Amino acid sequence: MNTNDLKILAYYLPQFHEVEENNKWWGKGYTEWRNADNAAPLFRGHYQPRKPLNDNYYDLLDKHTMKWQAELAKKNGINGFCFYHYWFEGRKLLEKPAEKLLADKEIDMPFCFAWANHSWSKTWEGPGGEKQILMRQTYGNRDSWEKHFQYLLQFFKDDRYIKKNNKPVFMVYAIENIARYHDMFGYFDKEAQKAGFGGIYVIQMLRKAPMKKSKYVNAYTTYVPGMFNDSTNETIRELKFKINKYINTSKLPSCVSRFFYDIYDYDKCMKALLNRKYAKNEYMGIFPSFDNTARRGKRAWIYKGATPKKFEKYLTELIKMSLKAQKDMLFITAWNEWGEGNYLEPDTRYGFAWLNAVKRARRNNEE
Repeated sequence: MNTNDLKILAYYLPQFHEVEENNKWWGKGYTEWRNADNAAPLFRGHYQPRKPLNDNYYDLLDKHTMKWQAELAKKNGINGFCFYHYWFEGRKLLEKPAEKLLADKEIDMPFCFAWANHSWSKTWEGPGGEKQILMRQTYGNRDSWEKHFQYLLQFFKDDRYIKKNNKPVFMVYAIENIARYHDMFGYFDKEAQKAGFGGIYVIQMLRKAPMKKSKYVNAYTTYVPGMFNDSTNETIRELKFKINKYINTSKLPSCVSRFFYDIYDYDKCMKALLNRKYAKNEYMGIFPSFDNTARRGKRAWIYKGATPKKFEKYLTELIKMSLKAQKDMLFITAWNEWGEGNYLEPDTRYGFAWLNAVKRARRNNEE
């Protein structure tokens, strides 16, 4: 394999436009930009808020936005986007950007769906982080599965939709939450074959252990940093939250911040990815940086030490490992998760450096 055979795909958040539900839950005019812009530094030297370069607070319903993103991605070695897909047994959320993409054939943007099949909740600080469910995820039966598949089919038929062996790639965030996942994806697979495909190619976004063997779950990918977040000691985490709730740490030096916040070492996490024993059907994943202070305030997960230069170094190694193992996809979290400090798009601190890192990592493997 050479680098041209490897698809580098980035997860894509469609929450940069107004929707009725978010206006109701979070206030009129809400988009992910509000979270990102309102973030405040928690300690000295903390990089918050994160701001887009040239104040490019785009709207995904603007026809020019996705064309700009597609051109930017292609120019820097990214082969497509994995749109987060929100489907609640027939009810859709944040579906308009993908539907606009489907309708506009001029946008040169290969894509697939990553079903974020978790309930939506409003979390506030309380014992253990209490949750108010805004939209509960349920899965229904065959009638519900048929509605879901028929909605997806219009996208699968698009030439830009990413396929493997003539099977539409469909990623799932939490297969473990679907009690009848084997039956559901078995139905999807048969219907895909009826529609002229080879079936459906289901990828589990791996945060915990893989599901028990099912012929309808074709592959896995390390979904990071979720894999690291989920391994945190909850008792220690809650103790830190109780302490920092009553302390103004904004002027404390960065070196003592780990005692008050849920902070990870970026290099340590990247080395864990390089040293991981990957299964034959497991794709590799990486993230440029992560800091969701904008969403979670003092309950944030923060990865310290991330820079474009380090990202390039670790991505270069993961590309090399993927090529050696004959893996034809590699996933980056994420293209535009601004509220989680996890993006490749240009910002005011680094400009285009995150994107340039992807382009250089590809070139490093061509030499």
